[in-house]
Parts: sequence; structure tokens; C-alpha cells
Amino acid sequence: MLSPQPSAVVLHGGYGRDEGSWRQLDNGEWAPYNDYDIKLITQRLHSPNEMRRASDQLKANLNVRWIDLSQTAVHELPYWKPSLLHFDIKYASKVLHGDAAVLDAVPAMDASRLHLNEALILYFTRLYTLLAPMPEGAFEAGLCGDEAMFFRNQMAKAVLASVDVNLLAKGAYHPSYAVRVERFGEMFSQKTTQVSFAQWALREKLRPQSAEMSGREVQEEYARTSQLFHQEMFGAMSILLNRDIRSPFDIQSAWLRSFRQIIKRCIWLVRFRGLDMEQKLAIQMAQSFIAYAYQDGAIDEACLKQGCELLAFSEGRDDRARWNKARLYAANLRMNQG
Repeated sequence: MLSPQPSAVVLHGGYGRDEGSWRQLDNGEWAPYNDYDIKLITQRLHSPNEMRRASDQLKANLNVRWIDLSQTAVHELPYWKPSLLHFDIKYASKVLHGDAAVLDAVPAMDASRLHLNEALILYFTRLYTLLAPMPEGAFEAGLCGDEAMFFRNQMAKAVLASVDVNLLAKGAYHPSYAVRVERFGEMFSQKTTQVSFAQWALREKLRPQSAEMSGREVQEEYARTSQLFHQEMFGAMSILLNRDIRSPFDIQSAWLRSFRQIIKRCIWLVRFRGLDMEQKLAIQMAQSFIAYAYQDGAIDEACLKQGCELLAFSEGRDDRARWNKARLYAANLRMNQG
């Protein structure tokens, strides 16, 4: 499939830690629900076209819809810096093929040393769960079948991300979903509503359900999840940025205008002589504004306007219609970014 063959094939993510999402088919058999995360450890990096062909072939052979296929050169492993991704691969993954000890080259990592900057990364990554969980009209028509399953699974991911940032702030992150939820319940027992919601999210993440939901139920679940997600994410970012973060406007002001971020963007412009990074940041902030614009049944016009302006997006008849179209448009941009 690839030449030369990788030194090792590593399964990471939920399935790597034996906590992948599984759904029961009509014939009684069980099938994976989310994507497989596969990391190739190689002597030399393969071209994007080679990786794309390998991903397509894997999807066909495994009969799954999604494969998140990435690669890392062997010589890079000793220089991996502490991050959630590297921590999870180091301590909660499976070598499916090749050198079983390949990850021994990755330096040991202490969860207490994971930087809270990971909360910012997690925030922008998990915005997708609030942008694309349901089609237009779901708040009126409700959801059933695969659409209901996808919606509930995305809500669960958003809730579990809220758990993660709390544990990151306490230096208590763990690669296992189950352990993280347990630790969250022990360390934040005063947050009774959040703890109960996290336990629901864990069950939903592991075994997605397709129970029919009315439009009102969809709207209430979305509002509850969105409120929790933003509350916990903004709390972690307030610590990280040393500023009270209450909305995406505060993130835009504190993060994008920070000295470190400005220097990073200038280096990118000088080194690559392009605006790719600026465009990526604009899309990220647009997604942030659009996700936050929904406020328990109402639309925050200022946030929606700012998000749409960043995307140069104007379609929609009224606030709700415009928000629905804008969030789906932003979600597609997120997928196209990879």
C-alpha cells in the first residue's frame, strides 16, 4: 500500500484506548461509529496523494466511513513536546503492526505538566460539535435514526471536552474517558449538574443512541450543552489568558492580539509569504462567534454578524435562518480545513 512500509502502525484515539463508540446494527452485530485514528510511524514522510490513497484503501478494507490517517517520522519521536495528542498516543494507543516498542522513543510526560494552552486547542477543535450536529429545521421537526444518533454523539463530545479542560487546569488529565469522568466527579463534586451531564455523555459516547427526539428536546439538549461548553471553556481560557473571558469578543481581543500570537503570525508571513494562517484564524474566530451566537432560543445578533462578516457570509432570511445556514457553512469550512 505504501512504499517503503511504515515502521509501525499505531491505533490511537477512542479505539486505541478501548473506548471507541460502537452501535448495534439491525442484524444484531456491532459496528464502529466514529472514525479510526491511525498514526503511521515512518522512515520518510509520504506525499499527501500517497496518504490519501492509503486512507481510501483502509476505509474500503475495514468497511468504515472515516479514517483519520496521519504520519510522523521515526526521528521526530524523541522530540515530541507534551500535548493532549502526544500524551494519549504515548499512554493509550495500540501498535497494530511493526515495531511494538516504537513509542518508547517518545519522552515520558507528566499530566501535571500539560500546558493549559491545550484548552484553547480543544475549544477550537470541539466547536464543530456545536456547528454541525443537526440539519436545518431540527428545532422544529425533531430528529430520529442516524440524525438523532449523530446529534447526541456530538453533544456528548462537547460535554466531555468540558470535563477535559477542568482536569487540565488541575493537572489531573488522564487518557481514559472513564477515568476522566470519574476524576471530574470526585474533584468537582459541587458541580452536581455538570457531573451528572458528564456521566450521561460518557454513556452516549461509548454507545450512541438513536432514540427519537422532538424539536423541543433537540433545542433543550443543544441549549444545555452549548451553555455548559462555553461556560467551562471560557473559565479555562480566563486562567490561560489571565483575563475574564465571557464571549468570543474577549478571546479575539486577548488571544489574537497577544504579543506571542502576533509574533507567530509575523514569522509565518515572512517564512511562507502567504496569508494561509490569517485565513485559518479568521475561520476559527468565525466559528467561535457563530457557535456562541445561539443563546437558549435567541440569537445574539452582534456575535452572528461578526462571525458572518469574517466568513463574508450573508445568506438567511432572519436571525434563526441565518444562524442555521451560517453554522453549517462554517462546519463545512472546518471539514475542508482537515
